[in-house]
Amino acid sequence: MALQANKGVDLSGMRTAAKTEALGALGMSAAGAGRAGGLGGSRQAINNQSIANDLAGKFAQIDQAEQSSNFANKQAALQAQGTGAQTLAGVGAGQQQQAQNIKDAPYKGLSQYASLFHGVADKSTTTQQSGGK
Repeated sequence: MALQANKGVDLSGMRTAAKTEALGALGMSAAGAGRAGGLGGSRQAINNQSIANDLAGKFAQIDQAEQSSNFANKQAALQAQGTGAQTLAGVGAGQQQQAQNIKDAPYKGLSQYASLFHGVADKSTTTQQSGGK
């Protein structure tokens, strides 16, 4: 279960889509700069930086989604392990109680047998005084 929880989600498709979108935007930026001539160079540099920042932001979102998914998987695995440990603890407590009951059985039997005679025996005592005035 721990191995399954550590297994990452394949997000290469999302990365490829983000790269393709960025390359398309760069192509449009280059075409716009070509039409603007020399005056578009600084705008193109700003556009290129903006596109690079956008791509980095998208990659960060993809990484964050993967980390979130891995965290959720690990939490589920730990919860399952905890449930298993609780179950084993319950089984162990039941086994211990049964073992104790088996060891106590002879004593309980004798105790119950003795209690039958406990109520029957005469509890009265007599005292005799001898002598005196």
